[in-house]
Amino acid sequence: MLLANNERTDLPLPDGADNPSVISLFVSEGRIYAAGGYDIDGNQIDVACIWVDGQRIDLTGSGEEGQCASIVVDNGTIYAAGYFDANNSKSACYWKIPEGGRPERVDLDMPEWSEDPLALSATISDGKLYLAGVYSDADYKSYSNYWTDGVRTDLLASENATAYSIAVDGSDVYVAGDYGENYTPPCYWKNGALTLLPLYGEPYYNLITAKVCDGSF
Repeated sequence: MLLANNERTDLPLPDGADNPSVISLFVSEGRIYAAGGYDIDGNQIDVACIWVDGQRIDLTGSGEEGQCASIVVDNGTIYAAGYFDANNSKSACYWKIPEGGRPERVDLDMPEWSEDPLALSATISDGKLYLAGVYSDADYKSYSNYWTDGVRTDLLASENATAYSIAVDGSDVYVAGDYGENYTPPCYWKNGALTLLPLYGEPYYNLITAKVCDGSF
């Protein structure tokens, strides 16, 4: 479902689809791009998809699973970030969809031992694609990282660090997320340097979205 100017638009789904979700939106030249997914086969299979002005494009097929968490558009080319899984081999990835073309999946560089990798946020700056994401190890510790045109940068190798959003201003790369072992304070990284944001008490917080405006983060 989309809501624009208080008007609801239900997005098309195949028969038997369940638990649909739209996780990310992008508007370019009057067109609305949405990214997310839905379940099929009794909620056992996640299908990654996008919608362009209400027209659905499935990004995973038979025997495959996935989810889209973020979408951006540059000069008509769509980039949708998320994860892909086939034969129990999961990868963080993005799909590149040229205007009028077919989706092409690009798997992202990860450590060989990583588990449950996921690209959560995408942005484009000066023609470069930036993605932020997370992966885990066998002890369920999570690690933050980002990619610049596919080149991985690990932000922090510590327990419970998750990168949710990325923004770029000139040569500065900002990643928003959370970090902590007992509870999770919100934080951001600027060019890899961690800044913890102040908390009151010890509730659960995280920082989901990052934006840069007029040089301010």
